[in-house]
Amino acid sequence: MAIIQFSAVLSAALLLTGCAGSVPEKAPAVPCSAAYPAEQPSGTAFPLPEDIAASWAESVRMLPLPVRVLLLHDHLVRTVRYDVTAPRRHSAAGALLDGRAVCDGYAAAFSLLANAAGIPCLTVTGEKDGIPHAWNLVKPDGTWYHADCTADDADAGAPLHRFFLLPDSAMQGYVWERSAVPAADGGSLSYSMIAAEMSRQRTSG
Repeated sequence: MAIIQFSAVLSAALLLTGCAGSVPEKAPAVPCSAAYPAEQPSGTAFPLPEDIAASWAESVRMLPLPVRVLLLHDHLVRTVRYDVTAPRRHSAAGALLDGRAVCDGYAAAFSLLANAAGIPCLTVTGEKDGIPHAWNLVKPDGTWYHADCTADDADAGAPLHRFFLLPDSAMQGYVWERSAVPAADGGSLSYSMIAAEMSRQRTSG
């Protein structure tokens, strides 16, 4: 997993803030922690984020890469709660094992699962609306796109897709060190296109 740091100042700030504004008060539909209780039977190893990633990658290996990206985005938005008090909020473990994280925890989990599933992915740190923030660059079709699960996790309803598969030009309010990451020039993929294709496949199948 490649992590692109915007600056040492912002990296430190991410550890001190909740990242990107207000805290969504959303309880996950199926908390990750429900599958991995705090107390394991004696002699049973605790799962690792890498174990979760490997299992998830195997479950989606027959699907097209764009579909994998959409399912991953929606899975994290549904199962992770934004929580500035979570002990492991800045890590993939917080998102995948505890079901609680802040922006860099969401981004770390997205990058870990995406790369495990064969989708090139980077974690980017910068600012959103003047506040330290982390999100992802993902490459499901040979073109880089931005994806921000934290920003799409805004309420208790269905996942939003306002910040899913966006080009650089659509990232209004975001600031990052552009020379340090690949350009997201904009491809043909979008949420509506992938969702429509999934619906068509279900209907024809």
